[in-house]
Amino acid sequence: MGYTTTHTKLLIGLGVSAISDIGTAYAQNDKKLASYYSAINKGILPLQKGYLLDETDLIFRAYILELACQGHTKLQPDHFALLKQYADADMQEMLVDGLLELNDSELIITDKGKLFLRNICHLMDIKARSKPASKAGPMFSKAV
Repeated sequence: MGYTTTHTKLLIGLGVSAISDIGTAYAQNDKKLASYYSAINKGILPLQKGYLLDETDLIFRAYILELACQGHTKLQPDHFALLKQYADADMQEMLVDGLLELNDSELIITDKGKLFLRNICHLMDIKARSKPASKAGPMFSKAV
């Protein structure tokens, strides 16, 4: 997923597997080159899947974007409690590994942590973390 350091309400993903953000939904282009170009040549948007965002998604997306663009974010107390509920073990590992610092409810990415930005931002994917792996649904992409 791409992001910009300036505010925009629309982010259009171009190319195979690209993800677009239209504010209240994400859409991912086809991951296969042949079917992507087949759709383009037919004048059809090459979308493979989409996801509508709910209120929790919108709140945590703002935190994720702030982390990615500014290197830190301060969570509201109830949101921090939710993060701890679903991601505390992974967050503690990142703190021990020196990837992340915690100041009250502010998460700060360290210089070392910048190399693991995607993994750190994944802490905030409350929806994915709140469901059993078998019921989590499709994942757009993941870090290796």
